[in-house]
Amino acid sequence: IYSDEYSCVDVSKDKYFIIGTPFGQVTDGAIKGELKKIFFLEKGEENSFTKISPVEAMKRAWSDSFYRSQAATLDERKTVFGNMFDIFKKIPCFEMKVRKDFADFDVLNKL
Repeated sequence: IYSDEYSCVDVSKDKYFIIGTPFGQVTDGAIKGELKKIFFLEKGEENSFTKISPVEAMKRAWSDSFYRSQAATLDERKTVFGNMFDIFKKIPCFEMKVRKDFADFDVLNKL
């Protein structure tokens, strides 16, 4: 699911599923698919893909997470942090630098 919006993750039978947003407000419902790879999008001069470590993935995701704020309790933040890191340890993560005109999504399946 290619998105610059927040996405939700569901765990079912030891598999992770990603669920896009919005949840039926604008569309016929949320898009759902098995989570096999995670890409952190960056604007770039050239299109490139670089595998990143679970620690690097966690740093990037946590900096964008609203769970790191004081709005969540410490226990909630610890739970979310642990769940996120578990995902990054199990699912390959990549930095995806793309030019504004990127359109070759077939390359994503080759990684």
